[in-house]
Amino acid sequence: MADPTRPLPNLVPQPDGSWTGRTVLTPTSFTTRGLFTLPPSKVIPVIVVPGIMGTNLRAATSPSKRANEVLNPGEAAWRAPNGTLQGISTARLWKGRDPAMRQNILDANTVEVDTRGEIHLPLDARNYGTTEAEVRQRWWGEVHWDSYGALLYGLHIGLNHTFEMDSIDNVRVVCRHWRDVMACDPTTWGVRAIEKITESELEKHASYYYPVYACGYNWLESCETSAKRLSQRVESIIEFWVNRKRSCTNVIL
Repeated sequence: MADPTRPLPNLVPQPDGSWTGRTVLTPTSFTTRGLFTLPPSKVIPVIVVPGIMGTNLRAATSPSKRANEVLNPGEAAWRAPNGTLQGISTARLWKGRDPAMRQNILDANTVEVDTRGEIHLPLDARNYGTTEAEVRQRWWGEVHWDSYGALLYGLHIGLNHTFEMDSIDNVRVVCRHWRDVMACDPTTWGVRAIEKITESELEKHASYYYPVYACGYNWLESCETSAKRLSQRVESIIEFWVNRKRSCTNVIL
């Protein structure tokens, strides 16, 4: 029987096209091996764009923007609450602010996207080598976690884990979440008539890597300004992967 393994933090792409990872040395008596998963070289980034008020905002820190009349630079201007207790405290906070103060706080010209929002990865994230540091670099902290966290994490795990080894028979099997998709009748989704997903199609899917990003925006500004920010984010993500010698030409929004 093969030695048991433990998942290590996901590999980091390097400019020369290689991947690097970190682990620690253990005594020879500790036979559980560290396991890195090597992603495919073809990359299709997935970018989640939140709805209105789904992006965390803070008082501007950029010298190109005016100072907020109420908040100190970098102080949270808008963070939708995560959980009931935060909801109560946030409601009390805004109740104590009169309309004029609220307008001064939520001034498009004095706030910017806040990347420091809460991220609460589920406990099983360690089983996939996923860390908060990794997903924060993909801007997950820009969006309201209770609204978009499950979506971001679900895409991150579901899209990048298609097959697994059966622990008893030691054969490749389709992951549970994809078996559920394969068993679903496409007509129940209300889309055009398509055939059920097959294992051969999943093999094609598994030949790509799908890093999942978020892209928040200042929803107090115009749609045109927000669209430019999204366009720049798309271009920067593609450039990131191309500069690391990966095949990346398109994204999924």
